[in-house]
Amino acid sequence: MILVGASCTTSTEQTNANKEQTAASVTPTPTVTNSATPQATSENENTNSDGVGGGEIITNSSVNTSDWLTYENTQYQFRISYPNDMTIEEIDNASTNLGIQNTNVIALISEKNKSSNPKMGIYVHPESLDTTVNLLTDVDKDIFPSQITEITVGGKTAKQITRNSGELPIIMYVIENNNTSFILFGINTEEYADHKTIMNTFTFF
Repeated sequence: MILVGASCTTSTEQTNANKEQTAASVTPTPTVTNSATPQATSENENTNSDGVGGGEIITNSSVNTSDWLTYENTQYQFRISYPNDMTIEEIDNASTNLGIQNTNVIALISEKNKSSNPKMGIYVHPESLDTTVNLLTDVDKDIFPSQITEITVGGKTAKQITRNSGELPIIMYVIENNNTSFILFGINTEEYADHKTIMNTFTFF
C-alpha cells in the first residue's frame, strides 16, 4: 500500500501555479472575520450489510468553511474546497497504484510550506464503484482489514473505507461518475481532521 506522504515531491511553486491556471480555476469564497476554531470529534461507523464496520472517523464538526478556497477541475468536472492555509497541486495524471493498477493521481492537497506532511490525494480509476472498492479493500487485507460504510458525497452514493494501514490510519471516499471511480484519500487522525472535512465538499458539476 503506497501512502501519500513525504515521498511526494513537486517541482516549484511557480510551475504548480501555472498548471492551476491552465487546467483548472481556484476561486476564493467570501472571507469571514470570526471563523470558528475546528474541534476534532469522533463518530462511529455503522456495520454494513457485509458485516464490515466498527471503526472511528475523526471529523471537524465545528469548522467554519466560509473562507475556504474552491478548486475546479474542468477535465473531470468536479470541485472541492480546502482551507486557505493549504495549497493544491495539480498532477498531470501521474500513475500511482494505491495498491491497485490503472490508477492516476489528479491532485494533492497539503499545508503550505510543509511538504513533508501527509497530503490528501484525489485519484481516478477506470472502473465501477463496487469494483474499485473491492480492489482497494483487497490490498493487504490480511494485515490491515478495512471498514466499509455507504455514504453520500455531493449527492451521489459513495463508499467510505477506513483502515489502520502501517504508520497512519487512512480514510478513502470512492465516488463513481460516468463509469469512472474517483478516490479521495486522507489521513484519519485528529491532527489531520481537516482531510475528511475537505473530502465532504467534493461534488461534480
